[in-house]
Amino acid sequence: MSKGDYRSDFVKFLRHQNEEDNSHNIVFVDQVVTQQETREWLLKQLHCHIFHNIIKIGKTYYKQTKGISQGSVISTLLCNMYYGEMERQFPICEGEVMMRIVDDALFVTPSKERAFNYYHKMINGIPDFNFSINKSKVQTNFNVSEFTEGITILENTEWLSWCGILLNMRTLETSLNLSFYFSSFLVDSMTFDTSYKAGVTMKRKLFRSIRLKCHPLYIDSQLNSLNIVIVNIYKILLLSAFKFTQYTKHLAKKENHYFLEGVITELGHYFYSVYNSAVKHKIHGKNGVILSPGHIQWLCIHAYIVKLNQHRSLYKPVVSCLQKCKVQLNKQMKENFLSPEHLKDICGCELPKEFLRIR
Repeated sequence: MSKGDYRSDFVKFLRHQNEEDNSHNIVFVDQVVTQQETREWLLKQLHCHIFHNIIKIGKTYYKQTKGISQGSVISTLLCNMYYGEMERQFPICEGEVMMRIVDDALFVTPSKERAFNYYHKMINGIPDFNFSINKSKVQTNFNVSEFTEGITILENTEWLSWCGILLNMRTLETSLNLSFYFSSFLVDSMTFDTSYKAGVTMKRKLFRSIRLKCHPLYIDSQLNSLNIVIVNIYKILLLSAFKFTQYTKHLAKKENHYFLEGVITELGHYFYSVYNSAVKHKIHGKNGVILSPGHIQWLCIHAYIVKLNQHRSLYKPVVSCLQKCKVQLNKQMKENFLSPEHLKDICGCELPKEFLRIR
């Protein structure tokens, strides 16, 4: 039965099936739970939700009279409907892209004239929608002659920061934006387990952290050049190495170096499984490249060696084990299209500049 044949009334459904299929010797069981509300009731609930939001500050209650409540289950939906209607006033042309995540918008166009028009429309605001823009959050990659106060003009960089990603304004490739970690301590974004299972918890949290970062935007070789894909993977793994050093500081008992080395190598295998699942269906049969398990494992071990060498006295046995694993991988990968030397040239042997700002 297709969705178009759905009938909320079970008796009517039975009659329909009998008439259409002349069903015999079949037992139909009604296990569908439906909730039906009238249009009037839904609009009343929506009106109450928007215009009767009560906020408690201290011992005083306030009624919200402007805007929609933050954190509401329907706020994002209402926002998208509102902005969606407003965006009809600026239809995009062929070769252009307009994207928005809630109220963070991005406009990409090959036409400088169209870019100026969009800029002026946003800066001037749209009175019919009570729309105005926060100039301190506006970024452009071209010079503007008016309303420049507070505007960020990107002149000495190819990368634009938008909604947690870095977008290359020349090639449209994407990379990780680590600026979130520059203004606070990395440890403040983490939680720790001090029980006797702290090592297991550390491993689980490291696995989860790389799974969340392993997004096709960063690792798809159809969107990015192979070099950028490799750098993105390396940075994801290097960030996990930073977290690794914080987790090991908070272990209730100091785990032996064989356990820690095992966590790191398992992390490499796990990353490959997540990476392969994310890109294999998109790239299969197309002009894309999928890295091998050996490449991913090499990048993982290299990232951890680079980070742990910053604390060599603490992790000397672990680094020694990782170096041995790396030697074995170098022998296995010698004939691959991406040699260890090539990977080393792409990633380098020192911490990237942005990682030096992570505290």
